[in-house]
Amino acid sequence: MKGFFVHILLMLLFLPCSFTFGGERDSLTAIIESVKEHYAPDERLSVFQIKIKFDGDILILTGDVDAPEAKRALLDTLQYCTKAKILDDITVLPSPTLGEDRYGIVTLSVADIRKSPDNRKEMTTQALMGTVVTLMKEGRLFWMVKLPDGYIGWMKRSAFTRMSKKDIEVWEQSTLAIVTGYFGIVRTSPSDTSVPVSDVVMGCILSKRDSANGWSAVELPDGRRGFLRSDLIEDYATWKQTRKLTPESLENTALMFYGFPYLWGGNSIKGFDCSGFTSTVYRMNGMELLRDAELQATMGSDVDASKNFTNLRKGDLLFFGEKATKKKEQNIKHVAMYLDTLTFIHCAGNVHYNSFNPKSQYYNSVLLKSFLFAKRILN
Repeated sequence: MKGFFVHILLMLLFLPCSFTFGGERDSLTAIIESVKEHYAPDERLSVFQIKIKFDGDILILTGDVDAPEAKRALLDTLQYCTKAKILDDITVLPSPTLGEDRYGIVTLSVADIRKSPDNRKEMTTQALMGTVVTLMKEGRLFWMVKLPDGYIGWMKRSAFTRMSKKDIEVWEQSTLAIVTGYFGIVRTSPSDTSVPVSDVVMGCILSKRDSANGWSAVELPDGRRGFLRSDLIEDYATWKQTRKLTPESLENTALMFYGFPYLWGGNSIKGFDCSGFTSTVYRMNGMELLRDAELQATMGSDVDASKNFTNLRKGDLLFFGEKATKKKEQNIKHVAMYLDTLTFIHCAGNVHYNSFNPKSQYYNSVLLKSFLFAKRILN
C-alpha cells in the first residue's frame, strides 16, 4: 500500500491538479487508471469501472468496484489532489441491493458467460450445471457473476437460480452426483421415450435421490425433477475422493475428447477453446486450473524445454504465442498439453495431436516457431 501511494504521488508531480469547475479530465483519468492498474489489473478477475463528471465545483464519481480498498485509495488520492467537493456514488460489489440471496447455482447444462450484458458480445467462458456463483450486480436480462475460479462476467438471469448462503449449504450437503458420461437427458419418467426435462453434459452436478432398473431419480438445482440413466453419473463425494491426478489419467481424459470441436470461450464437451480444453481435462481429474491460457501460465513451476524438449513430461502445459521484443511484451495466445515423444494434444479447430518432431505425421512448424515455454502443474 505504501509503495502504491508513493507511485501515485510521484505521478501527481507531473499532472495538473486543478480539477474544479470542469477541471483536467485527462489528469483525472490518469489517476483513475493508475489506481485501477494497481487494484484491478485484470478485468476478467476484478471490477473497477469508474465514471466522472462535474456539476459546478462538485466532482461526481459513479461506477462499481469489487474491493473496498480500491475505492478508498481512489477517494484518498483525489481528495489529496483537488479542492473540489467529491460526491461518492461508487458501489462496492456485490451490490448491497442483492440482500441475502447473493448466490446462484447454474441450472442449464452449459451457461454462457459474456464480457458484457448483451447476447452479441464476446463469450469469455462457460459454467456447467451445479456451479455455485457469487452474484455481483443485478441487470435486466444479464447479471454480473463471479465464478469459483474468480472469473467475472455476465450470465443470463434465466441460467441460474438465486439462493442464500444457507440455501447453498443445504444444496451442498445433499446427495450430489456428477455426470461422467459425455451427454445425457433428464426425462420426466424412467424411459428413453419420455419427455425431456433438461440435457446434461460431463461435469454437471445435480442431486440424486434413488435408483432402480438402471435409472436414477434426480433433482436439478432449481427444483426440477426427473430421471437420468444411472450409468451416466457417479456419487460426487466418492468421485472426488477417487480422483488420481497422474500423467496417465490426464492423457486418458484428453483422448476422450479427441476430435471434439473448437468454440471460442467454450468450456464443455459442446465445444472447447484451447484453455477450456486443458482446464476440463484437469478438472475431470480433480484439479481446477485458472481459465485462460495466460492465467494458466502463472501456475505450476517452470520447465526447461531448451534441450530439444527432453525435460518435458506428460501433463506439462505448453504455451505458444508471440515472443517478446524490444518493442513489445510476450503475448501468450495458445496452450496445449504435452504427452510424450515430442507429441502434444490441444484444441485448435478441434482436439487433435501435433508434434515438434519434423519426421512425425503430426508435425506443425508454425507451432514449433511460436513455442514460448512450458509449465509443470503436477508435482
